[in-house]
Amino acid sequence: MIVTLEPFETITRKISGAKYPTLSLVVPYMYLLKNNFAPNEEENETLDTYLSLIYGSNGEEEDSDVASDDEYIPSGGTRQYWQHSHHQFHHQRRGNTQNRGQSQGRGRRRGGASTSHPVESNLDDINTVEYLQPVNTEGLLQKVRAAIFLSLDELWTVPSNIMLVATFLDPRFKNFDWCNGNGKDEAKQLVQELYNAKKDFLPRNSINSIISSSDDDDDIFKALKVNKERVQDDDEVMLYLQQKQVRLKDDPLKWWSVNEITLPILAQIARKYLSIPAASVPSERLFSDAGNHISARRTRLSPELVNKMLFLKRNSDIFDIFPPLN
Repeated sequence: MIVTLEPFETITRKISGAKYPTLSLVVPYMYLLKNNFAPNEEENETLDTYLSLIYGSNGEEEDSDVASDDEYIPSGGTRQYWQHSHHQFHHQRRGNTQNRGQSQGRGRRRGGASTSHPVESNLDDINTVEYLQPVNTEGLLQKVRAAIFLSLDELWTVPSNIMLVATFLDPRFKNFDWCNGNGKDEAKQLVQELYNAKKDFLPRNSINSIISSSDDDDDIFKALKVNKERVQDDDEVMLYLQQKQVRLKDDPLKWWSVNEITLPILAQIARKYLSIPAASVPSERLFSDAGNHISARRTRLSPELVNKMLFLKRNSDIFDIFPPLN
């Protein structure tokens, strides 16, 4: 079971990052999960096989009926089994209550005072441990895989447009190789519409911002040269697709920073969509770090010192705190 659910743990950690773009990772990870739990053709598994495992051969849940016969005890792990055990528990509890009331009634005198003879404790008390049948775990992992895939296939059928645009503008995933190109045309069309809406206003502003923010004449003439080339090929989307796809470990924001002069319009769009969605993960991590520093034996730490310790802890990867080992 741990191996089966391990991809969820890994993807949750990646999506919960707060120092790199995460919105563009949602669609690739979604396809990765669905492919990981998809029916295995080598084992002759199909979608109908998964449906039969979850809903039964007749298209209904296998354990949807309530067991009405008390003598029939279903196999462990099915819904009838737990319903039967629940029914037996309440039936036994009602019987114990009636027996206890009758024994107390016999033990009282006519005047209402109880006799001096102690009443024996009921051995069939509800707190008595009752050993149930072992649960049948045969084929459990296959049922779990089937349930996960059917849930993913139902809930994640159509990705949102924002996620498709973010994935397309990530130079690591722009070719949609991880899903055999499915969804690339739709994402390209969405980005093309955004690009067409901006291209009449951004080029002049981009060049002016480059000239005003740079003292190097080479950068100014480079921008003019790029602008002249863009007159011949004014479609940045096609130019973006013609460029080489970067490695997975490369930073997409650094790539756009380097290619901002060549693709000024797409660079602004990418800066908007290659974002980190707001989440509670950073604050939860901060609370965890504070709990690790403030313990029962360190209760006299001043707030200023704790603030500095947490600041160094959260930003330790930016600057070298400790000297190298060698």
